[in-house]
Amino acid sequence: MDSSWSSPPSRRWGDQRLWPWCRQTAWRHVKAVMRAAAIIGPQASPKGLRHGFGIANAQASIPQSLTQRWMGHARLETTGIYQNAVGSEERAFAQRAWVGQSFTSGEP
Repeated sequence: MDSSWSSPPSRRWGDQRLWPWCRQTAWRHVKAVMRAAAIIGPQASPKGLRHGFGIANAQASIPQSLTQRWMGHARLETTGIYQNAVGSEERAFAQRAWVGQSFTSGEP
């Protein structure tokens, strides 16, 4: 990986590019970092990364509208696709919902 990976963004917001690279170069950088981090399988894809970002934001209680904006989605429903928790992610959300709850026998 070359030193341009750690260089600061050329521009910050608006319709201008954040980084001086084209999409293909950026993907090569991302793939190199995923290899170095031993990220394999379905997570090692653009959709996997977007899902991970969406779930991490949900776990951090980031408002869905902010996640929508950060992911560049026009519709909140699209963001919801990337925040669809299943398996261990879903169990982690359920556990958070039940933490601190006390129930008496026979009562919800």
